[in-house]
Amino acid sequence: MQSSSFLHALKWSTAGELASRVLQPVVFIILAKLLTPEDYGVMAAAVMIISFTNVFWEAGMGKALIQRQTHFHEASTAAFWINVAMSVFFIGLLLVFANSIAIKLFHDARVSDVIRVMTIQIILGALASVPTAILQKQMKFRSLFWVRILTVTIPALFSIPLALAGWSYWAIVAGTLFGQLAQVLILTIICKWKPSFSFNKIIARELIQFGLWVSITGLLVWFFLWADSLVVGAYLGTHDLGLFRTANTFVLMLFDVLFSPLLPVLYSYFSGMQHDREKIKQACMKIVKGIAIISIPLSFLLFALAEPFSQLFFGDKWKGIGYIISLLGIMRGYGWLVGINGEIYRALGRPQYETFIYAFSCIFFLAGYIISIQYGFREFIITRLSLGMASLIPHFYLFRKIVHISLKPVFRTIAITTMVGMLPLLWSYSFQSEEPLLRLFFIAVTSILSMGISIFFLERKFVTGFIKDLLYRQKSKMTIEPAFDNKSNTMNS
Repeated sequence: MQSSSFLHALKWSTAGELASRVLQPVVFIILAKLLTPEDYGVMAAAVMIISFTNVFWEAGMGKALIQRQTHFHEASTAAFWINVAMSVFFIGLLLVFANSIAIKLFHDARVSDVIRVMTIQIILGALASVPTAILQKQMKFRSLFWVRILTVTIPALFSIPLALAGWSYWAIVAGTLFGQLAQVLILTIICKWKPSFSFNKIIARELIQFGLWVSITGLLVWFFLWADSLVVGAYLGTHDLGLFRTANTFVLMLFDVLFSPLLPVLYSYFSGMQHDREKIKQACMKIVKGIAIISIPLSFLLFALAEPFSQLFFGDKWKGIGYIISLLGIMRGYGWLVGINGEIYRALGRPQYETFIYAFSCIFFLAGYIISIQYGFREFIITRLSLGMASLIPHFYLFRKIVHISLKPVFRTIAITTMVGMLPLLWSYSFQSEEPLLRLFFIAVTSILSMGISIFFLERKFVTGFIKDLLYRQKSKMTIEPAFDNKSNTMNS
């Protein structure tokens, strides 16, 4: 019953991600055509600061609420009021210091106004956190599917016309805020949860104790997501920041469409079976190997396609973005091999382990960023890739210790998929053409076919086993899932 519920939730989570991520790159490329790297740089600088505050309710209270098993209504109410209080505090800080941040950190006064307007997103994010956590805990990813669809469509309806009208970076600001507002309204309607005016201090203290570790980890994750952009913006300005952040966002979108649906489902799923370590161990092995089979070949395919793709879709004003996409793609492809670690640690009630890893690594990352940026933008990108690859070592070590899993089968799959990943590079160098569309098509088709066939034969046992398991789950769903759903509905009512 758990497996059937997991697959059902994963189906809707994946559908939501796919639908939103298919639309998002289209909107992203249209806006890139209409705007400039500098426009994206100004927006990225403001989003960087706003996202810092979002860590506390996205990573802290929300995760603590999902993991909680008792006194859930009191806990959700406490989490809501804690989030609101924190959002008001951060809004006040940013309104006061926005100008200093813009001038001293990014050397661009335009960032100040954008930060002040974007503080609206802070309170909206805080209001959306608890309803989202409740729906995730209840595994209602079908409802979250519709939330994702509408909250991705609405920003596009605002941003593109405003960009055409010459609003520059304000077009993205307006779209982002309207999308966030729509999300809050839709979640309020779907979730049907209302906070009470009571506040249980004991439960609030328990939430804070759990959420503190998650929030600290979230801050460190924020560092890994944004510190490179922060260094680029501070040393090179908003133009290069726009190039770097746009390339990074494009790569993230590509990998997130495939793997990010796993995270909320895995966390909710593992939280419900946190005492059955053997099942968690088996699931982890399958998931990590499955990620490796997809993410590593995809990263090499992106490396081969980056230059013709950027020529075709971004144009001359985005010159140099292909090089950044190619290297960041390799980094993200291998980085997803440890992408589920944090969800597992938190589900097991040990969020501090991921915190220790990130805290240990951030010193080396920051030193590498600051030293390499002195030598130039390209050297910085190469250093960023090298640091990302080196950081896999402590993540794998901790994963093996906590989950008690053998990594030999995983490393074997990584070695195989890395060799298979060389095929796109072979096709890229063997076919040279002045027409980017023709080159893009040839490399994509030959690479996908050759890599797919190679992986099937080299990892045939795993692939066929996964397909058989999936077909079995779908077949058994006809008898298992209705009974489970009726039970869930009775419990929820």
